[in-house]
Amino acid sequence: MCEKLMNNPELFRKHFLSIMVELAEDKVVNVKLVLAEIVKKHIEQKGKLCEDKQLLELRDKLKSDSNEEVEGVFAE
Repeated sequence: MCEKLMNNPELFRKHFLSIMVELAEDKVVNVKLVLAEIVKKHIEQKGKLCEDKQLLELRDKLKSDSNEEVEGVFAE
């Protein structure tokens, strides 16, 4: 479902991107882990938001997360 929404950039930016950015601060590692996987997959598949500044900043934030598993998503 998230992938379909991400393919509608206007709708996604308006309703969901800010929520995803906030989730990068979540204390539950599994939340950040799933978020990292979604962001990585979208960027690798050249989704419609793959060059969005906020999404790339989110990727960078997750890449430097203090949890090894979260940052490790991008090392794969």
